Amino acid sequence: MIKKKIRKRFLWIIGVFLAFFLFVSIYFLNTGIGKCYLVGNSNFVKNDKNVFISPKMPKSLYPTIQDIVKKAKQRNTEFWGEFTATPIIIFCANLEEYKYFGAMPQAPAMVYMSFLGAYIVVQVDGTDLDVIAHEFCHAELQKRVGWWRKSMQIPAWFDEGLALQLDYRYPNNTNDTSYENYKNRWNVLTENGKFAPKIEELTNISGFFNGKYKPNIAYLTSGMYVKKWLEEKGKNAIHDFVKKINDGNDFKKAFE
Repeated sequence: MIKKKIRKRFLWIIGVFLAFFLFVSIYFLNTGIGKCYLVGNSNFVKNDKNVFISPKMPKSLYPTIQDIVKKAKQRNTEFWGEFTATPIIIFCANLEEYKYFGAMPQAPAMVYMSFLGAYIVVQVDGTDLDVIAHEFCHAELQKRVGWWRKSMQIPAWFDEGLALQLDYRYPNNTNDTSYENYKNRWNVLTENGKFAPKIEELTNISGFFNGKYKPNIAYLTSGMYVKKWLEEKGKNAIHDFVKKINDGNDFKKAFE
């Protein structure tokens, strides 16, 4: 009798566990990152090892996409010394496809960071060297410090500010990403800081889009802040930072 009760309880626990696992699996697979994870099983064309292109995308654009991806990797290699990340990048042909992967329509591209890896979703307007180089930088930072540390320790302003070092749309759509150029542009757009966010307000990515400040000013502020740090600390700043984070230091200690 006792054994029978134990068996029933065991089967009940197993049943609850399986039901929970099934629920979580279905939920995950219907999220944006879940759909990115399954892109290899979709009708998107695998154009390279980690590049998937919408079947609705004209094949005449394939060489342009390949060239952009190659140059974005080169730009990151020049900045980091080596590009070690292997993000999955998905090129969409229209807004409907882009939204299917859970991306925000107002952004030309977005990156999902997870313990499974990095997934970059790009809409047609995001098929641009600056955009892809920017997203690759996010992926490279995660590769070097790990998903948990990047998610839990590194503020959005540093992550975005770092990516802007490879994104020549900022500070003024030129190749001049010097701190001086950042500062000049920032002074013009914020009236010498009058309409600028404090860096502490940009700890989370929501601070970039909360309506209090224009997103371009929030990005410009983070890019300027990181650029100043890089120029003051020298060419090994990012490598020293990564080492300190991986050695167990908190962000404040690693950034000082």
